[in-house]
Amino acid sequence: MITSFLKLIVQIALRIFFRKIEVQNREALPDKGPMIVAANHPSTIMDASVIGCFLKQKPRFLTKASVFNSPVSKWVLTNMRAIPVMRAADSPDGKANTSFLFSKCFERLADGDTILIFPEGVSKHGRQLHKIKTGAARIALGAEAEYDFELGVKIVTIGLNYSNPRLFRSDLYITVNDPIEVREWKEQYLQDERATAQALTDKIKEQLHEQIIITQDAEEDNLLGQIEDVYKGQLLDKFDWKAEDAEKDFRATKGIEEALRYFKETDADRVAILKNKLNNYFCNLDQLRLHDDLFENSDERKSFFRAGLRHVFYLLFGFPLWLYGLINNYLPYKLPSVIAYKLTNFEEYIAPLMMFTGIFTFPLFYSIQIYTFHHFAGTGYLTAIYGLSLPLTAFFTMAYWRNLQNTNDQLTLFSRFYNKSKRVAKVIAQRAAIVQLLDEAKQEYMEVKV
Repeated sequence: MITSFLKLIVQIALRIFFRKIEVQNREALPDKGPMIVAANHPSTIMDASVIGCFLKQKPRFLTKASVFNSPVSKWVLTNMRAIPVMRAADSPDGKANTSFLFSKCFERLADGDTILIFPEGVSKHGRQLHKIKTGAARIALGAEAEYDFELGVKIVTIGLNYSNPRLFRSDLYITVNDPIEVREWKEQYLQDERATAQALTDKIKEQLHEQIIITQDAEEDNLLGQIEDVYKGQLLDKFDWKAEDAEKDFRATKGIEEALRYFKETDADRVAILKNKLNNYFCNLDQLRLHDDLFENSDERKSFFRAGLRHVFYLLFGFPLWLYGLINNYLPYKLPSVIAYKLTNFEEYIAPLMMFTGIFTFPLFYSIQIYTFHHFAGTGYLTAIYGLSLPLTAFFTMAYWRNLQNTNDQLTLFSRFYNKSKRVAKVIAQRAAIVQLLDEAKQEYMEVKV
């Protein structure tokens, strides 16, 4: 009962927190277990919440044993179907106790359950895939071996791609791969258990590599991000893809990632030149207090004044509604952010803490506001209209704020264009040179790949 209720609440919270959630190949998910879901882990609690909400079955979660240290947390986690993991760091003797975990997982899989595992073992913000541990493979193979490979355990890999896991109203693209049938590994396992566990782990790693954007370190991630800013829009246009199509947007970024890795291996000098040009370009943008989006569309560059004027009219007429929404939604919106940053300094925890805090702050404040309004207004009809206006104006207020920022950017560019025209012309020329360099690299890469 508590699990179904929590799932409903979290589903609502996720739909509010993310602007768009898209699941690719959802039909590949089996309707029932026994199954192990193996996923990347960029955003701690958020990852488990997301996957748990779109799976048809109620999954079991592997959770470090140290968080079961109080009666309340133990009760909550048990009702959430969590299985404690005694890591070496949690053990008094400094040794991991896997025997209980494995026996519990074998038991759950034998009962047809689904177990969610993050095989990296850690959650770190960023587009890196850390070393994949063998636990998921060993549990799957061990459970099958216990029942002579008759259980029918499947492993499904899931890739989580956040546009920005810390940003409210960002996007989430989820990729689901076809299930791995563990019983097909029987002959290998009977010959060499350890080598088979490693081979199956490699298979999991290989699938996850296809499902997410991966960079080697923060420096490469920054370089990939800069290339995306300058070139992805042009790449999408080249193939007549729309940025609103999450799958096409992912494929474009994945193509850039693979091309970057290819050139780092075959032509490091070209990558170094590109990196230097991009750093200079973005440094000049920062000095002008501009951003790349303003230079992406050549038609827009010819109509700075018209675009700025259009936004000014929108902001002028929308101001009263924005002010109403701001007054009614500021505290429940702001508090989750304040609380999250007070509780932790780890970026990967910020978004889930904000989301789960918002589950309480918005209903609480809305209830108080609606009760207060009804107390003074005295009519149910007006109270109902007021209550409905709260979430609607909250979304309008956010859209208005984005338009305000966009208008400010347009006006800043308009000002720079007339006051610092030479510097603006310089960054436009820098951008054109970078695009030409990337065009040449794309053509060469496509010829190699054909």
